[in-house]
Amino acid sequence: MNKTLKKVIFDYSLLKERLYVVVEDTHPNNLLLSYGIASSKQWESNGAIPCEDALGLLQTEKLCCYCLADGHWGNYAAITAVKTTLAQISSTSLIELPISEVWKTVLTAVQNEILLGKRAETTLLIGIIFKENPTILYWCSFGDSYIFEIDSSLKLVQLNELRNIWLGPRVSRDDINTYLQYGFIDIGESRGFFFASDGIFDETIERKKSALKHLYEKILRTSDKQEHISEKIIKLILDAEGKDDIACIIGLSNPSTPH
Repeated sequence: MNKTLKKVIFDYSLLKERLYVVVEDTHPNNLLLSYGIASSKQWESNGAIPCEDALGLLQTEKLCCYCLADGHWGNYAAITAVKTTLAQISSTSLIELPISEVWKTVLTAVQNEILLGKRAETTLLIGIIFKENPTILYWCSFGDSYIFEIDSSLKLVQLNELRNIWLGPRVSRDDINTYLQYGFIDIGESRGFFFASDGIFDETIERKKSALKHLYEKILRTSDKQEHISEKIIKLILDAEGKDDIACIIGLSNPSTPH
């Protein structure tokens, strides 16, 4: 693998012409990554910022990092969160800390940048895989975006609890320590992970959350190419005329390839 730091920040806040973009990347841990992001038609029709979600990916010699943020109120809190997260995770000294301290340090830095830039509010999901232990994804969650484990039968198992509290001016340092959630996924035992903003279960869509979840699991099972998964999931919501922005990151291992 190229030893040069590779950083990609996906900022679709000004995206107007393309409803969704999908990027794929195969990582050394045998995960095929599929990213997707879309702006809702509601935002485009009322002239507001087309998409307030943001995605980010970082690869270094020691780790792979994935992050997703869902901003509120239209002033770029999500992309601030993504950029700050990747800058923090790039720090060699930071990743030597216990993982719980890594999360607290990163979220505090994001909070400070949001306040400094007078941004609004955002959720934040972060996943890290250390290359010395490539079967474990460490994750953290703040706010009301989703983290699922994709289990060995390709079912989605939600790992975090959605909470109506977001990084921004209404949150204190104590709140970060209290409401931060974190854990890990053993990708050696399961099939991968699925990060998503709450737009994938848009409340304006007639289908219930459980029905949508089953449809997503069907897409996981039946997609002829793994890189098409995020595209199909996003298209499903767009076709149902969901009114929220949508973003997702899916990491799916190949069962025929040893971890």
